[in-house]
Amino acid sequence: MKRGKKGTSEYLLVRIFILSLFVFFINLWCLHHLGNLSWKLPVANSPLLLVAIVSFFKQFLEKEEKEKFSKMLRRWFFFFAETEVLIFLFCVFLIAGSMISSVMVMAGGVSEKAEVHLTSEGKARDNEKSSILEKPNDVLRFIRFTTPFGRSFYIEVKGYLRYSFDLYPWIGKKIRVMDDLTVTPSIIIRVPTGVSLNLENGRIAVYSNSKEIAGKETNKNQGALLIGRNLPIPSSFIERWRLELIAFGVDKEAPAARSILRWQTPLIVDDPTEPIIPGKSLLAKFLTKEGKTKAKAKFIVGTEKIQDILMSIEEERP
Repeated sequence: MKRGKKGTSEYLLVRIFILSLFVFFINLWCLHHLGNLSWKLPVANSPLLLVAIVSFFKQFLEKEEKEKFSKMLRRWFFFFAETEVLIFLFCVFLIAGSMISSVMVMAGGVSEKAEVHLTSEGKARDNEKSSILEKPNDVLRFIRFTTPFGRSFYIEVKGYLRYSFDLYPWIGKKIRVMDDLTVTPSIIIRVPTGVSLNLENGRIAVYSNSKEIAGKETNKNQGALLIGRNLPIPSSFIERWRLELIAFGVDKEAPAARSILRWQTPLIVDDPTEPIIPGKSLLAKFLTKEGKTKAKAKFIVGTEKIQDILMSIEEERP
């Protein structure tokens, strides 16, 4: 049975209102998950764009053509205002919205460039797929498939500890690097003054479970190794080093100053082969060019932002 004019226009205002709500909600979803990139999803703004285009070109048509064009647009409009079509559109939107979400990563004041990797739990990081936070106010957006019950991901930012989280549909996830991530500890490992004569052509190596994860050749002007971010040496460290040298009998000003300068300008390894995380057990060694161990230190990484380790001289065996 064909629907009459009265049936066609029944609850028309209500259906127009529902269609408007659909356009409003899809634009709201795009704004939340895509931000300034929402224009990349044509379905979000296509109705408004279509109206603008039609309004512009309609003025160039003849009266008869305008009437034909208006009838065609009216048919299309009534088609989308049909109850069955509205139900279909909302169902598609609900299903898509329950399967797609976003992760927004904000620099939050990070001054240096930061490489960002987002990976689903259970998978290895793909080093080729990375994004860069270049400025303190930069924002990165990642669109990912999820489920109505959430999906687990982890984010890695150079200089910070790995951060795991669950990504849920609709609300997404916002991560502020400076507030939500923990800075990876930096460790300065010092060669004791008693073996400073071996610094030329020497080497500092750091091991985790007997595997070397960082190492650098030393020279007469550098007697320390800094693993992690290149953070400034705190003044409290230098004061403690002065007391340390006095306690070890280096009470003359020139030798003490040379030792402090060697420690204050360390060699740097900012990308060890394994992450430096609190609780990790490490072994540091100072080796001669012949491979002989002259000093070493075994320690557990703490939670402080920068940590100071002095190796102990390895006693000569008879």
